[in-house]
Parts: sequence; structure tokens; C-alpha cells
Amino acid sequence: EIRHHVLHRLSPKLQTQLETYSENNETDKLTEELRAELNALLSEEMLFSTKEMAELQLPREGENILAHTNRSLEQTERLNRLVLEIVFPQTFKELYGRSWRKIILLYGALGVFVGLPFWYFFRNRPALHPSCNEAEVELIRGFESSNSVESTTEMPPIPWKKIALSVSVWCSCLVQVGTNIGWAFIVTWLPRYLSEVHQVPLAERALMTSLPMVFGIAGNFLGGWVTDAMTLRFGARWGRSLPIAVTRVGAAATFILCMFSESAWGVTILLCLMAFFVDLGIASVWSFYQDIGGRYVATILGWGNMWGNLAAGASPVILNYTYEKFNWNISFLTCAVCFILAGLIALGINANQKIDDLNSDSRS
Repeated sequence: EIRHHVLHRLSPKLQTQLETYSENNETDKLTEELRAELNALLSEEMLFSTKEMAELQLPREGENILAHTNRSLEQTERLNRLVLEIVFPQTFKELYGRSWRKIILLYGALGVFVGLPFWYFFRNRPALHPSCNEAEVELIRGFESSNSVESTTEMPPIPWKKIALSVSVWCSCLVQVGTNIGWAFIVTWLPRYLSEVHQVPLAERALMTSLPMVFGIAGNFLGGWVTDAMTLRFGARWGRSLPIAVTRVGAAATFILCMFSESAWGVTILLCLMAFFVDLGIASVWSFYQDIGGRYVATILGWGNMWGNLAAGASPVILNYTYEKFNWNISFLTCAVCFILAGLIALGINANQKIDDLNSDSRS
């Protein structure tokens, strides 16, 4: 019934194309005409009756929107889109999702492009590099011997008990949890926010969602200089923890300001600043792990990063709940609170508390 209803609203030429889209080879002009007519249908408030939609197996998001009696334009467009995707699944896949496969293939090819040179050039020890001649190998071995560098790849057992008892390590893990819950907004929900709240066109939306990453790169470059300068002036204790704490509070401020911004570009600029603040503190986080890790730096860094990745995975679920239960401003507030907590917890990080020497008095 819904299928017939939609077809009746289209021109005869486009009716045929919609029915057989995945099997034919129509011109780009017809494809654009069909997409334009479907886009126009999405904004119609009474496109389908409540009874018609209730008979479909709508996803939870659709059921939640259907329960609202007074729907916004964004909710109406989203609900109509969900219905059409169920009725014409293959057509919508072809019309709106044809480019994803090429993008994924491009990402995979770039990974191989980076991975193969890394596999060839990088080794665990300089003497193992295939480009080293015998004279260079002997020189390296002589340097290692004179400086008491371990020549064996054997490592003592990982001191899990010391890691588990380290307050600084757990503080760093919690910092990564709070940071990644908030940061992940720009790579998960920002495109949807720009589309639903501000109806930003696709091309402009692509630019907006990529800009925060550019600002993050700038923050990464400056972050090393900041933590080095702070450490020289205040010592490792505060030279590592203060940059992390201050940048997290700065990121929280940007999300709070997002709650009061009424323009798409205003929110985008604020989130660019958020990404800049987050990455400005990244160098302090990695430096902290190097400071305390010693022989176990890879294990400790991986341990802390694991908690951050778990939080990034949970972030879309958490923020989707706050959006569907409340609104976008509550999602912004959730990110801000996570960043504030991360900033406060960062003050407990002490780069002087080495994993191999937890019982010794730490230097301030």
C-alpha cells in the first residue's frame, strides 16, 4: 500500500525508474530527477498515515519519532526516510549510497600503501635493518655494549600488579575515557546534527565535518612544544598534568558554547576549537606514559589507549540516548561534563611515579 502510494506521487517515467532502478542503466539526469522528487516527498508532513507506518517494522529510532504527535520538520524528514528505506531498500541503497564502496576501497588501498613501506623499512633494533652493512652492525653493537643496552629481546614479566596499583595510570585511563566520549561527537554525530538541525547541504556538510580534524593536526604539532616548555619550567609533575587538565576544560567550554550557538558554522568553529584543545594535550598524555613506563612503555600506553577506545565505542550509544531522550543540547552538555571530569582527574597524574619504582618518594 505504501509502495503504491509513493509510486502514485511520481511522474510515469520516474515510476518505472523507481521500480527497476537496481536493474537498469538510466542516465545521470534521470537519477537526479528521481532523487530530487524523493527528497521533496521526505519533507511532507502527511506523506504516510500513522496506521501505514505502524504496520512496518520500523527501527527503534522510527518508533520513537512515530510516538511524537507534534513532530519537527527534521523528525518528519527522518521518519519518512526510514519508511522509504524499508519499502524501497535497493533503490535507496543505489541512489544514496553508491559511493561508499569506493571510499572504503580507497581507505584500504591507503592502508596497504602505508603498511608495505613500514614492513620493509622498520625493525625492532637498528642492527636488524636490511640496509645495514657489516661495519654498521658492528658499530651499533659496540655502542650498545658500551652503554649497557640490552642485546636480547627477552623481557621480564609485565608488572601487572604495579600497573594496577598506580593511581597515575588509572587517572590517565579515566582521562582518556572522558576525552574520547566527548571527542567522538565530531566523527559520529556531527554530520547528523548539521543535517537535522541546520539542513546543511551534503557538500558543505562534508567540509564542516572535516575541518575539526585539520585543527586537531595543528594542536598535535603545538602540543609537544607546550608540554616540553611546561616541563622545563614546572617539572614533570605539573608539566604533564597541567596541559592535559587545561585543554580538557577548554574543550568542555566549547561544548557549553555550542548549546547557545544558533548557526551551523558557529557550532562547527566551536568544535574545531574543541578538536584543537584535545590534540594540544595529546603530547602530554603520550609523554606521561614514556616518563613512567620505562621498559614497559608500550604495554602501559596500550593499556591506557584501550580504555580510550572503549569509551569512543560507547560514545555513539551514550550520545544517541541523550539526544533521543532529551535533545541535542543535552548531548552537548554530556560531552562538556565528560571533559570537565577528565580535566579534574588529570590533576592526579604524576609523571614522577615510575612503574618500576612506585614505592619510592616521588619528586615534585
